[in-house]
Amino acid sequence: MKSFPHHKKEKLEDVSPQPKQLRIWAFRAVENPEACNRFLEGHKAVLLNHGVKNVVSALPDWMEDDHVWVVLVESPDGSKAYGGARIHKSTGTNRLPIQDAVGYLDPKIDEFISEHAEEGIGEICGLWNSVEVAGMGVGSVYLIRAGLSLALQLNIMGMFALCSPYTYKMAASFGFFPLTQIGKGGKFPYPTEKLVATVTFQEDTEHMEGASSEEKGIIQDLRNNPLQQNIETARNGLNVEVNYQLKI
Repeated sequence: MKSFPHHKKEKLEDVSPQPKQLRIWAFRAVENPEACNRFLEGHKAVLLNHGVKNVVSALPDWMEDDHVWVVLVESPDGSKAYGGARIHKSTGTNRLPIQDAVGYLDPKIDEFISEHAEEGIGEICGLWNSVEVAGMGVGSVYLIRAGLSLALQLNIMGMFALCSPYTYKMAASFGFFPLTQIGKGGKFPYPTEKLVATVTFQEDTEHMEGASSEEKGIIQDLRNNPLQQNIETARNGLNVEVNYQLKI
């Protein structure tokens, strides 16, 4: 693809009952408890739908954490939440969700974060999307793009992502690769013993090492223009109007 999806100026067509307008915006968690609750309820509903309960990243402690930011995908009027993600930043003394999720299985992850915290370490986590936007790439593409576009604003130079087998494939196109020195090649039984998650790490969020050239261009455009509105083509081919509000 020679042109970026958010540069395509096409007429919206009535080809799907899925939403044709999305607002993707970011905010500090402690500054907007109402929006945090919309994120939380949507995330819980998705987890319950998949039979997953008591997941660390779904607990509400982060709502009072000064070092947490939220990316929320909603209808333009905010009446419906379609997806979201959180970005946590390590201070060297707090704990990232990934540490609470799998750190007890291998303490080397604690050592890694402690050694690199001063360089600016963070995590994108809690990614989810509702059934209404299934197939559009909200949880696997749009939210990762938004999170990485915010990294430099937050002085996060290295970013973790705990990936399922499905999201791992997508994360690789953004330069997230297994942190092989922990777990079994970066793999852990999570969120249940029957499922496997991979600890991945993007070690250079500024230059996006390992990411595809297409994603590098899209993310750089969002960094240069965090407030923009475009007609884009979602992964399932639906044209959707996206309003980005990614200025922290």
